[in-house]
Amino acid sequence: MIAVLVLCAMLAITLVVVSGRLACRYASATSADRKNAGTEMPFAKDPQATRTRNRKVAPAGNPGSWFATDDYPTAARRREEQGPVSVRLAIDARGRVADCVVLQSSGSPSLDAATCLIATRRARFYPATNGDGQPIASTYALPGVRWQLD
Repeated sequence: MIAVLVLCAMLAITLVVVSGRLACRYASATSADRKNAGTEMPFAKDPQATRTRNRKVAPAGNPGSWFATDDYPTAARRREEQGPVSVRLAIDARGRVADCVVLQSSGSPSLDAATCLIATRRARFYPATNGDGQPIASTYALPGVRWQLD
């Protein structure tokens, strides 16, 4: 998808969706473009996407960027608590976190709670879609936020 966008930008054309297919349309109005107005350059679609419009939920960005060193809970730092936390996030049809369940605890209630609080506030997703291409609620496993002191 990124390669398609870069190619479209390099050729001064616009990426559009035409009948459910990605295509590029000429953006400039040179004489050659006017002569070939509406000419499309279709791109191959993902083979699985042609069979179904179902899509799994996917993070919008890098999940690692949701957590920063400054997020370490003060009480946990004072008690020198550390460890990995794995959670399951319930994602609504808008791509927002609706709920968070700890699957693997770090052993520290404050680190577990901080993981859910931060994921709920900062995480954003491209929601899953059903066979009709409509966004639906789903879940996403965040497999290991490692809380570690230096």
